[in-house]
Amino acid sequence: MNLKQSLLFGVLFWLIIFVEVSIIGFSPDLSIMGDNGFQFNQTGIIIHLIATTLIAGILARLYYKQEKPAFIDALQVAVVMVIAGLILDVVITVPLFVKSYSAHFGSANLWIGVTLSVLAFAIASSYKSYGKKK
Repeated sequence: MNLKQSLLFGVLFWLIIFVEVSIIGFSPDLSIMGDNGFQFNQTGIIIHLIATTLIAGILARLYYKQEKPAFIDALQVAVVMVIAGLILDVVITVPLFVKSYSAHFGSANLWIGVTLSVLAFAIASSYKSYGKKK
């Protein structure tokens, strides 16, 4: 595992998710503005979780361009990426947008998204076909 590359992909993942959440958050059919920032309705949550999973899978394919890693190796990279994103949440997202650490980090939807992202990254990395078929 390349720690620097894993951290950079974690920042990229966080940025893409930030944009995706902003798009859903500003869609009146998918969310409402609450005291702690955007409150997604059920459809918004589902769209967000699907998008998060797909983004993690796409990033896995970009991270492992030419190799097929062991599942545990891909899982380690995914965990480092998620930790980088959570640190950015602590430093940027909560103070500037959410205003409540307990509301953000106490959200089941956050931890469902984290779990799906880690698993999607590890699975997409492990089962990617490489090279040309003969």
